[in-house]
Amino acid sequence: RVLTEINPLMRKDLKKAEDMFKKALEINQKHYAAFTGLGWVFEHLGMHKEAIEAFESSVKLSQNEVGYEGLGRAHYAQGNYEEAKSNFQKAIELKSRLASRIKNNADVGLGWAYYRTKEYDKAIGLFANKNQPDAIIGLMVANYEKGDAEFADSLTKKLKLNELDHHSSPTKANAE
Repeated sequence: RVLTEINPLMRKDLKKAEDMFKKALEINQKHYAAFTGLGWVFEHLGMHKEAIEAFESSVKLSQNEVGYEGLGRAHYAQGNYEEAKSNFQKAIELKSRLASRIKNNADVGLGWAYYRTKEYDKAIGLFANKNQPDAIIGLMVANYEKGDAEFADSLTKKLKLNELDHHSSPTKANAE
C-alpha cells in the first residue's frame, strides 16, 4: 500500500521520494516496504548497485514479490541474467500474493532474461501469453533468433499495420 501511494511522487520527484524512504528507515530500520521503495528510486536513477542493496534488505526482512521483481530488474540492467532469472522466478513463485500487473511484469522480465541466455523456447512461452509491447517485441525477436523469421516478420507487419487484436495475446494462431 505504501508503494502505491508513493508511486506518483516517485515519478515527479525522485529526490523527494528518496529522502522520504530514507527518513522512514531512520524511524524503522525493519520497514521492508521502505527498502523496496528506495530500491525502485535507485533503479529509476540508474543506480543499480544501490538498488540491489536496498531490494536485498527488503527481501531479507520479508519475502515479498515486489522486492524480488526489483532485484530481477536491477540484476538484468547490470547484465547479471542468471541472477535476474532467479529473482524473477522467486517473484512469480509468490504469485498467490502477487497483483496481476506485477506478475505480468515479472513474467516478461523473466522472458527477457531467458532470451539473453539464449533459452528461446522458455522466453517464447512467457511472452506468448502477454499483450504488452515488451512481450510482443520479445515474442518477435525470440522467434527470429530461434529461426522462425516468418512468424516474427508476420508479427512485425501486423504491428506496423496495427492489425493485432488488442484484446488477445499474439500467438501463431491469431497472428497469421
